[in-house]
Amino acid sequence: MAKSSIHFRKVSAFSFKHNETSRPAYAIFDPDENEINRSAKAAKQMWDRLYDRAIEKLTAEGVKRKPEKKNTLHEAVINLENWHTLDDIEALSQEIEAELGITALQISVHRDEGHINEETGDVKMNYHAHVTYFTLDQETGRQNWRQAKVKPKLSEIQDLVADRLGMERGKSSTRRHIESGKYREMMQGYDKLKSIAYQLAEENEILKEQIKSKEDEEDRVLRGQKTP
Repeated sequence: MAKSSIHFRKVSAFSFKHNETSRPAYAIFDPDENEINRSAKAAKQMWDRLYDRAIEKLTAEGVKRKPEKKNTLHEAVINLENWHTLDDIEALSQEIEAELGITALQISVHRDEGHINEETGDVKMNYHAHVTYFTLDQETGRQNWRQAKVKPKLSEIQDLVADRLGMERGKSSTRRHIESGKYREMMQGYDKLKSIAYQLAEENEILKEQIKSKEDEEDRVLRGQKTP
């Protein structure tokens, strides 16, 4: 039985596309079992709207130093069991939003990832959810994702996740025991690799669209050359 866990990380707008239901670049198993509450396009539009509204509020108050848009997205990755549904995560997210003053832009449940042991053929599924949050306060427009505000609440959030999902609470991370400089170096390498992976996946989707467009164009030309 999986233990509960929620991990927050800063993400880019490409996260919306990664988390969509149809994910051929990431799926190992059938992606039709995935669930999502909002498409990448709709989530991006919601993000644009909320950010513009926040900037308007700050401008009206005469605030000169405004948060950059790239710093307003954080994502929660949540461990799940196979019985958890999108409804379960939406209910949990509402409590997290109220606790941290953030807004869910997109929620997805992934059931298409895991690992197959090449020697035994055993399958280990990785059921999890992604929740992408907008971190500016909807009332004030100010940044709510500040370490001094968020960090003291993270342990309570872990308790909340375990309770609401009916799972055994995971143990506290052992990252604190890694020498800080070494841990920072490890994470920088991880972030670089993740960025490259996201970029390659995005470029792959663009190339596929360009190839399809070229094929459609050639098909139209060939049809036009056919004699009646």
